Amino acid sequence: MEDERDIRNGSDTHKTKPAGKDNRFLPLCFPEKLWEMLESDQFRSIWWSEGGKCVAINKDLFEVEVLGRGVCQRVFNTKHIRSVIRQLNLYGFTKVQRDFQRSASLPEFLSEEAAVSAHSQILYYYNPSFNRAHPWLLGTCKRRAALKQRGLCAAGLDERPLQKPRWSV
Repeated sequence: MEDERDIRNGSDTHKTKPAGKDNRFLPLCFPEKLWEMLESDQFRSIWWSEGGKCVAINKDLFEVEVLGRGVCQRVFNTKHIRSVIRQLNLYGFTKVQRDFQRSASLPEFLSEEAAVSAHSQILYYYNPSFNRAHPWLLGTCKRRAALKQRGLCAAGLDERPLQKPRWSV
């Protein structure tokens, strides 16, 4: 219990332990890690949006809070936001665009522009199988490459072309 308090308070006492010894995220697959992060109160950079249908990520804060963690507290095996975004895409998440209506008056436009600029650091991703109200759908979040291969197997197209042997007779 004391170790959990140390992690949540940002203590560096775990840096001397072997990598991943107390890390509850390591054995989880990407969608499970994402779900656990969203459901925990440990992260301020990622949250449920749109009534639990979208994942919202504050890009700058996520890079510091999640990707900037030490080895033993690491959630993902990367330090780059583009790798996390790639995983989102591979698991069928699509980026949701936010449209803002702009005012005609210059002062209102400028204040809205500042708000939009700050808001542009927030990324929104949606996956129909990733919904806070339906946690049982989490098991249906699969990597697209695996889905593609499964489709080829079902169609009987998974056989690889014959290759020439390396030795000749």
